[in-house]
Amino acid sequence: TCAKIDSYGCVRWQPEDYPDGETSASLKEKKLEMLDIFSREGLKGPQRERVEDLMAITYAKQREYINTKPSPRILDVGKEWPFLFSQKFLLSHFTTLTNVELYTRLNEDMDKKGKRLLDFFSSQITRWRKEVKADLKEALKKDREGTDGLAAMLVMLAHFKDQEESLFLIADVSSLKVP
Repeated sequence: TCAKIDSYGCVRWQPEDYPDGETSASLKEKKLEMLDIFSREGLKGPQRERVEDLMAITYAKQREYINTKPSPRILDVGKEWPFLFSQKFLLSHFTTLTNVELYTRLNEDMDKKGKRLLDFFSSQITRWRKEVKADLKEALKKDREGTDGLAAMLVMLAHFKDQEESLFLIADVSSLKVP
């Protein structure tokens, strides 16, 4: 018989066991240590490596808290596990949860979808305005490995008559000093 499961394809929705040598009490102590580090140093404190270790070790406790019924509010998760709201640790948690490297997957999918969009625009090239044709010609240059997603976005911006600034933050970096 089928049972209702709320794992949504995750591989480590709720780990059954704690890491070797750890107990519920020892993991709670590690969580308190992280809360102390956060209260003293915030997200960018000098004990970053220690926090990385603690976040990895306490993954099962994090999932226990997130999976409780009723589900905790996001604000409460932020109070209990503040490092989980940093980009680095959120991505790490996601990777452990799903076995998917999010940045890698997004880049691969952007290029795959971008290639399809560029192929479509290329197949209909006689229909487009000169601005779209110019961007498409630039996008289809030979040395564009790994940039199909970005190129497709630029072509679509031209097609929909939007400015690059509406999607991208344009900054002058020529005056920045490189150490």
